[in-house]
Amino acid sequence: MNDTMKGISILSLTAVAISWVLNQDNEGFDLAFLTNDSAERSAALQIQQSILAGADPTQNQEPAAAGVSDLNCYRGRVSVYDEQMALEKQSYISVANQTSMFLRVAGQKIILQIPVNDKTIARRVMSVPVDIAVELADMQKLEGRCTREDLIISELK
Repeated sequence: MNDTMKGISILSLTAVAISWVLNQDNEGFDLAFLTNDSAERSAALQIQQSILAGADPTQNQEPAAAGVSDLNCYRGRVSVYDEQMALEKQSYISVANQTSMFLRVAGQKIILQIPVNDKTIARRVMSVPVDIAVELADMQKLEGRCTREDLIISELK
């Protein structure tokens, strides 16, 4: 009997909570389908209809504020003339954000971080930011869309 009372109590509380939520005004919600704005409602319906028609929903969205939309890609040959490392015209692929370029040497486990304002200085790094690593993971994918730029590194820190 005790379990029956617990079940009835839980169902009663759930029913009260649902009715309370459904009877609330739409204050504080900024969802298009919950607002009375017909423009936002029609935009939401248009996206829903395009998804039902087979469109890719990721193509309909705006880029996220924290997205990786400001990365640039470079490829070419790199030469490093330093006592710590010597590379002569090795193929590379790199991805750059606003402050640093992360260069991956083809066929080797070498990643260099280069300041974007002085491309003659580099330092070898063992890890890179996640968004950069994702882009650098597939060199063949990047190859065709990257800007060609040969580099000569004269100082390795």
